[in-house]
Amino acid sequence: MDYFSRELRGFIGLVVIFVVGLSVGKVKVTDFTLLMCVFFLFFLEIILAKSRVSNILSYYAVIIVSLLLFMELRGSYFKRALFLDLWVRTAYLLSSMMVVLFIIHQFTELDTDVLGLSTMKEFESRTYKFSLFGATLDKKIGFITLARVCGYFSEPQYAGLYCALNTMIALRLIKPDNYRGYLTISIVAGILTFSITFYLALFLVAYLIFLPKYIRNAVEFLLIMLVIAVVGSLFDLSGLDDSGLLQRTSFSDRLNRIGNSVGILANSSLFEWFLGHGVGYKNDFDRGISSGVFHILVERGLIGLGLLFLMIRHISNKDYVFIIVCAFFLIAMPWYKYYIYWIAVVVFYSTSICHERSVVRYNRAMV
Repeated sequence: MDYFSRELRGFIGLVVIFVVGLSVGKVKVTDFTLLMCVFFLFFLEIILAKSRVSNILSYYAVIIVSLLLFMELRGSYFKRALFLDLWVRTAYLLSSMMVVLFIIHQFTELDTDVLGLSTMKEFESRTYKFSLFGATLDKKIGFITLARVCGYFSEPQYAGLYCALNTMIALRLIKPDNYRGYLTISIVAGILTFSITFYLALFLVAYLIFLPKYIRNAVEFLLIMLVIAVVGSLFDLSGLDDSGLLQRTSFSDRLNRIGNSVGILANSSLFEWFLGHGVGYKNDFDRGISSGVFHILVERGLIGLGLLFLMIRHISNKDYVFIIVCAFFLIAMPWYKYYIYWIAVVVFYSTSICHERSVVRYNRAMV
């Protein structure tokens, strides 16, 4: 997903910070405090030199641009409406292209890399099928081969997160009839990624928003039992591997990566627990880190994790359902590194214009 070098992304981020920063109007105390915390951690990482300067610039550029964009949009109803409309139209187009991409690669043998995606670093490690609409990864299940949709993302899981965020944005908008097509295409595109994470996130959203309380209580009981069963099975992972259950999914590889992360954290000092080891650190382990939570804990420590959740809480206007879904995806992948997901968080905040519009119409009706 790093379509540009870290240096270029850092430079673009600095330019955007400068331009957006000049146009930001009123700054609230919470905004200023959060910005000061971000800049403090930025300079602290520069001083400690645990990561390359390009990595530090790239990461904090994403954070600061997102926060400044949020501050800019909050002060203008018109800008929020324009920004939201642009996102919805673009997301509708990209999700539709993902559906078309599945149909092409599932039912034909077409594999033409028109856009040169295979030359990008993110698409080098696996065998993708390409077309004008993006990329897919074949997944063999028994005698069936499914074309898992990636679109222009490097993995189906990242495409699934994009669709999940669009689903939540569509659900947040008032007058669902106007956005029914956007909601439908987002769900359909997400389903075609065949990402278990997306399916679980969809269930989580339905559980938190739509299910009656007595059903939620029953589901909570079942989930507790499931967690106990999973934790119990973790003590005998070799038995599961012998049965071939884990090899059919990416879960086995993820467990190995999680084991690497636990090993790193177990040997970390108190200082490293709070501030991390730096970007790309994996000690002597030959595998990387899969989980987003372990990514940020190993690289930026508990302080970095705390800053992340403060950012999500602040920009999403304390919407607990949205925060839970973001945290759920963080268990699976380090989405916090990429502009597009932070922009989606800002878009989610921009859906508040619909509530403002409904208030205006109500006030006019009462006059």
